[in-house]
Amino acid sequence: MSLSTFKTKELHPLGSLFLKTLSIFGLVHLRSGIGEDGEYSECNNLTIINLMLKIFGPMHERSLVMSLLSIQILCSGVAFLIRYPLAWVFYDI
Repeated sequence: MSLSTFKTKELHPLGSLFLKTLSIFGLVHLRSGIGEDGEYSECNNLTIINLMLKIFGPMHERSLVMSLLSIQILCSGVAFLIRYPLAWVFYDI
């Protein structure tokens, strides 16, 4: 899993709240107080690939790619089902 390291004091309060909330729900791996002086935090880089690995654990690359493609197809289908029936709200049809 890919990780990002940042200074905890430089993080905006809203960003800190966001990371703590995601950590409570188990969607992000967050470690605070790392480094020599303890002023750094570390979390996974919040991509959908890392989310899949966090939820399902280690997977073979082929399985991961097929899962991501399935999610992409499903989300695109849902977007089309939402967009076209609601087009009359935004456009004169």
